[in-house]
Amino acid sequence: MKGTYEKRIIAYADIIGWRNASNDISQCNRLYDTVKKIEGYAKKFSKEIKQKLRNASGVFKKNIQEHSYIEFSFFSDNFAVSAPVDYGQMIFKIMAWTCHDLLREEFLVRGGVTIGDLTHYQGVIFGPALVEAVKLEQEKPHYPCLLCSNELGRYLEQTDYKNEVVLIDKYQKLVVNIGTCGSS
Repeated sequence: MKGTYEKRIIAYADIIGWRNASNDISQCNRLYDTVKKIEGYAKKFSKEIKQKLRNASGVFKKNIQEHSYIEFSFFSDNFAVSAPVDYGQMIFKIMAWTCHDLLREEFLVRGGVTIGDLTHYQGVIFGPALVEAVKLEQEKPHYPCLLCSNELGRYLEQTDYKNEVVLIDKYQKLVVNIGTCGSS
């Protein structure tokens, strides 16, 4: 992990309205509760949980492997989730679950999802794929969504799960389908 890039699918998201809520002291408890929920997702992919899962009996080896490669980082009003391409389908489900939880707290999400070279391990994240995902988020589409890169779209064409996790919006952009990809 240290000092190397690997090809990963990465989703980077910005929580819309977080800055304004942070400036309102009456929102402090709400923000705290929301952070704890997101932190819960990040903890599910912590080093400690990964080790417990590896040592657990009765868990399918495929599930242990998939879980061990997923990374989740949360910082300020942003979060990033990534996995090696072989386990990339889970990224879409995790994003859907997280976006649904944030929506319940009255926060929307805008972000970018791509595929490329990345280092993401135990909270450390950097690489060209992160730069591209942030750039996608900064395109600021006409509505809150998770825009997908063209390269990710080409990759998804080769999978059997593309139609479950993405859709084409009215602006002809490929976006994550948070409405259904987290339900299965």
